[in-house]
Amino acid sequence: QLGSLPRLRRLDLSVNRLSSLPFSLGLCSSLGFLNASENPLTDPPLDEFSKGLQHVQWYCRSRLAIEQRGMPPEMRYHTIGVLEQVTILKPEFDRIVEQMVAAVGKDGLLNLQLLGLRKIPLSVLKMKNLRKLKLDYNEHLQIQRGFPHELSSLSLLSLKSCKMTSLPENMSIFTKMTTLVLDDNRLEQLPEEIVDMTTLVSLDVARNRLYSLPDEVENLTNLKNLNLESNYLEYLPTGIGKLAALTALDVSKNRLVDLPAELCDLRGLARLNVEKNKLRCLPSGTARLGVSDLRIGHNRIEWLPDGLFASQLGRSLRRLSLCENNLLQLPGSTHLLAADCFLEADYNPLLSPPSYMLADGFRVIQNYMQIREQRRTTFLELMAEEDFQLDPQSLVPAATEVLQEGTGFLTPDDLAEFDQAVDELINGEFFKCPASAAELVAAVVRLRDLREREIYLAVLHAFLAVLTQLARDKGKKSFGEGSVFEATRPWGRQGEPCGVWVVSLHCLLRASAPSTLLPAGRPSLFSLIQQALPPLAFPFTVDLLKDSLRLYQSPYGPVAQTEEVEFPACDCIDEVKNRPRRHKPCVKAAVVLAKSVYVEEEAARREQEEAEYLQRFAEVDDELVVWLDSSEGRKCAGLEVTRRKKQMKEEVALRREMLQGQTLRLKKANEEHGKLLLRRTAYENAEPFEVHGYRTLSEAVKELSVAEGRVLLLRERIQTLKESIEGLQRQIGLEHAKAVQLCAADLLQKYCCLTYRANLTKYRRLALEQGLQRHWDGPDGADYQAWWSLHTATSEQGSSLMEDLQQRQQDEQDNEEDGPEFSWDETDHMHRFQCYLVDRYLRDKRSMFAFLNN
Repeated sequence: QLGSLPRLRRLDLSVNRLSSLPFSLGLCSSLGFLNASENPLTDPPLDEFSKGLQHVQWYCRSRLAIEQRGMPPEMRYHTIGVLEQVTILKPEFDRIVEQMVAAVGKDGLLNLQLLGLRKIPLSVLKMKNLRKLKLDYNEHLQIQRGFPHELSSLSLLSLKSCKMTSLPENMSIFTKMTTLVLDDNRLEQLPEEIVDMTTLVSLDVARNRLYSLPDEVENLTNLKNLNLESNYLEYLPTGIGKLAALTALDVSKNRLVDLPAELCDLRGLARLNVEKNKLRCLPSGTARLGVSDLRIGHNRIEWLPDGLFASQLGRSLRRLSLCENNLLQLPGSTHLLAADCFLEADYNPLLSPPSYMLADGFRVIQNYMQIREQRRTTFLELMAEEDFQLDPQSLVPAATEVLQEGTGFLTPDDLAEFDQAVDELINGEFFKCPASAAELVAAVVRLRDLREREIYLAVLHAFLAVLTQLARDKGKKSFGEGSVFEATRPWGRQGEPCGVWVVSLHCLLRASAPSTLLPAGRPSLFSLIQQALPPLAFPFTVDLLKDSLRLYQSPYGPVAQTEEVEFPACDCIDEVKNRPRRHKPCVKAAVVLAKSVYVEEEAARREQEEAEYLQRFAEVDDELVVWLDSSEGRKCAGLEVTRRKKQMKEEVALRREMLQGQTLRLKKANEEHGKLLLRRTAYENAEPFEVHGYRTLSEAVKELSVAEGRVLLLRERIQTLKESIEGLQRQIGLEHAKAVQLCAADLLQKYCCLTYRANLTKYRRLALEQGLQRHWDGPDGADYQAWWSLHTATSEQGSSLMEDLQQRQQDEQDNEEDGPEFSWDETDHMHRFQCYLVDRYLRDKRSMFAFLNN
């Protein structure tokens, strides 16, 4: 009853044995001090006193109320919101749900997001107009016994972020559902019954843990949007290609290593996202797709087909993402994309186009790819015309090992340089490429021809060196005229004869075993050529030798041919009996090889040299005309004409004396011939031996034949003398001007020959200094070789050969500056001034005079 004391102000109960206090103290409103220390209190506990007097009184009142009225009802709470940060009483939560259910409009949408639901409220199950239900972000939602049939009329069900690990197996009850959202859950598989939801238009199962899809996914024939982002899918079922209504497919952030080929049958697909997988390539039919948004970035794709955008895909595409792959090049058909297409290709090791071009925009990329494709097409066409075989794939992204067949004798260094040039042409910065495709192909063709000529020339020169060495060291003891001999063929520049080697094919290709004819045997010329060859980039074979002989063309035509030849001797051996066969005649297959093998540079040098000669002859001709027109020249010409006429008169007198002598001899010869005829007639008439002196008719015929030959010889001499006398008389009777012309012609021929000899020495020295050949200098260059032999030693003064030649050249130039001094000395012996170039110049000059006169 302490609580009924209205004036109780202070109460001290300390140091007693109280275990409890009367609960009526909680009703004592006047109490201001309470001390209950040093008591074994349990009710209220001592801890309550540390909280203050008011808390102790509240505790006592609560205990008093429990004693009088019993325990109060239990309070229930409910958490809602993001991360369950809001706590409300359960009755209040129920009222909120009832209000939301009651607020559902005509669209039949009920949004129960972030309400912390553990099960679907019963009030929701009674809704007849419910069509769309959103239960997103209810992380404790459990539907263990399946969806109630009351929800079978739903067209949209969203269970996003509900942390569900599985779905009820009765998903097939939703016969009208078009949209199912299961995003951000923990599903590892979809129930098989989901494929019976044939009315589905949109299915979103992104951010789950799916490893596979139901095989019968093809039954979802109305599906338009399928989102499988961020799962663990390693493959897609082939039936996905039968979803004809599908317009958007997102399988990004999975574990796909390839895509089914049937995916390319989705002609209505507009958006395809396969980013962040493990793809290395796209299906071969990707070009058939009509997507406008294609995202294949963040994969392991190393190559895309050149024709990827050449068909439907290129016409429909408006956004293309290729970021972060292993692409070295963009497809050749990239330039066919629409100009408004958005391209992302960053973070690829691009070589073609160069990666820095991506920052310049898609139009620059298009321009680059179009030019590259044009150059690539032109290059392939030109290379095919030149019989080069190459793999088009070797041109991009970096041109490597471009040439495969038809390379001829191009060396590895040549091929590497060609690869680099092709790479600059097709894959490099097109605006910096120094050459066009035509120029590049023409250059490699020229280089191929050059390398072919070089190796053929090396083989031919080694062949000629071996033959020359055999002739020089008298190696014909083994290679006699039955194997190798010298001849001529009309293979010169103007069809004139030139020296050739005739080589037996047998001794060229086969070694001879020891025999009676060749006791030590004989190596094949092929092996000797192989030893004489310099190091080659290609092996020396019989086929290479044959091609060198058959295919090499000098500026004047072929240099070798194979023919049946009669050899001066026979060295054929009977292989069975190992004895000489001694054929007469010995005709066998042989290689005929010109001793002089010209190259283009030598032919051009020869033409240039002869043109300079003819120019010098014309200069001498002009100087001679000027000199003859001078008073000194006319005087000298007159004296020469007088001298020649006097000399010719003396010659006429001498020949007349010779004519008289020959006439007397002819008379005696005719008399002797007549006597022999009478003696033969007497022998034929069988007269006595003393009359004719012949024992046989053959003696008579023989003596008569000798006499007739003597008569004919004398008649020819007499006729020649008469003609020469007549010719001399005609020249003596020539007018002065005509006689001067003849003297001038001889003078011109003399000084042209002297000019030729002087310049010939100059050209020889030049060739000696530069190590050049002169095949036209004498028969097969023999005159040059003889001159060269005379100038290989040092000069008498001890200077070097080159210094001596330079000094002589300077002396000749000084002499030329002094000007010509014309003289008819030695013109009585014009055979000393014979030269084929001078004859050609004079012949052309006479032809021109004849043409002008006509």
